[in-house]
Amino acid sequence: MPKNTHDWRFHDFRRTASTGMAKIGVAPHVIDAVTNHKSGVVSGVGATYNRYPYFNEKREALELWASELSKMVGS
Repeated sequence: MPKNTHDWRFHDFRRTASTGMAKIGVAPHVIDAVTNHKSGVVSGVGATYNRYPYFNEKREALELWASELSKMVGS
């Protein structure tokens, strides 16, 4: 976590979104697809063969996350 408001990086947004999406039940492989990571459930040989882009799943995950953020800020 950043020590103060001046000590943050764009990567902090990715970490926060990943953690938040996991908390609301988004599958780990979908979170990895949203953040363009290859280290989750679909990795190694599976990632070599699985070329599915998860467009619908990513859209749904991001819509869920947007809804969660709206709740947090009271909109």
